[in-house]
Amino acid sequence: MPWPSAVCASFLIGLGMYLLFIQRFNYIVDCYTSMANSAMGVNGSMRSVFGAVFPLFATQMFDRLRVAHATTILGAVSVALVPVPICFWYWGDRIGAWSYVNAPSSL
Repeated sequence: MPWPSAVCASFLIGLGMYLLFIQRFNYIVDCYTSMANSAMGVNGSMRSVFGAVFPLFATQMFDRLRVAHATTILGAVSVALVPVPICFWYWGDRIGAWSYVNAPSSL
């Protein structure tokens, strides 16, 4: 594969991930204004946990299923998660309100 195509693909992937991170951070801060620090901390912790756990099963998954099938599974999971941002777009206020059901009245 020529190197310019890899550079262009890496740029597009990096841009997409960066835009998703910024969007998620803005959503968290907007929804949990008084508790934004804690929400961002939980977000970072969960991202780190998934980043640490994935390599534990990725090698076995790619060895047993081979690259084509393992990548198909990861792609299918990605496609299955496409509706999540759409759900947040339509029902984000209602979902965010669930967090404040048991919140102290001083918030």
